[in-house]
Amino acid sequence: MPLIDQVHRLMHLWREGEIVKVDEYLESRALLRNNAFHQLLQAVIELSDTGSEERSILESISNHLKGSTFFLLSSKMSGKITQLRGIITHYEYPETIIIITS
Repeated sequence: MPLIDQVHRLMHLWREGEIVKVDEYLESRALLRNNAFHQLLQAVIELSDTGSEERSILESISNHLKGSTFFLLSSKMSGKITQLRGIITHYEYPETIIIITS
């Protein structure tokens, strides 16, 4: 599916208030690790009319992505992670690499 279509899908989910589904979609499509996706999202923001609903949604999604404090990279996601206000307080994932981002 083209990246622009994936951005539109995320916009619809965001507008409906489906933040969990937004996160699931981002993860299922590996968009958090896709530089082209981040570049496209920024380009669409810059092309959107200032003050428009479209720009507001896109900026909210972008801010949501920037608010992610970690990425989980593993094929074995059988553990659990505890997070409090964006800070990882405990994790139990065998063979998982957790990358903390700011």
